[in-house]
Amino acid sequence: NDEVKAYFSSAENVPSQILHLRSFQDDIHVLFSIIKELDQRLFEEKKLTGAFVFSDISSLALSLLEEDKYASIREEIQNRFSFLLVDEYQDTNDFQEEFLTLLSKKATLFVVGDAKQSIYAFRNSDCQLFLNRKDKYKKDNIPDKEKCPPLALTLLLST
Repeated sequence: NDEVKAYFSSAENVPSQILHLRSFQDDIHVLFSIIKELDQRLFEEKKLTGAFVFSDISSLALSLLEEDKYASIREEIQNRFSFLLVDEYQDTNDFQEEFLTLLSKKATLFVVGDAKQSIYAFRNSDCQLFLNRKDKYKKDNIPDKEKCPPLALTLLLST
């Protein structure tokens, strides 16, 4: 096994590695077809038995906001909210970020968090999402110093 690791870790072997992997192209295609079929069958079984897990429900919820065939449902959901507040935002993941972005298309999104308290990386949380949102907010919302109360300006710029 060490030989295999050494072979694939060497940059010199990249051209031959690509050729080697291409030789399995048909097998890989068949494997992915089998996986796709199994996934569809599993989903149908879950529908019949009501045995969805959290990730299934999350994916279904996101599809309501993403897919064009659910446009009327998306509109109804987005129109329900004027304001959304998310606490512990530093512990969100890409999936949750996408969901919140779509959910808040017509709403004001408030996020609260502290990058120093991010503890859920093992659950795929990405503190960088929080930091990126903070940076974007600062960039897009630089207040007019003449019109902004000093305390509010200090709070905004110190975060």
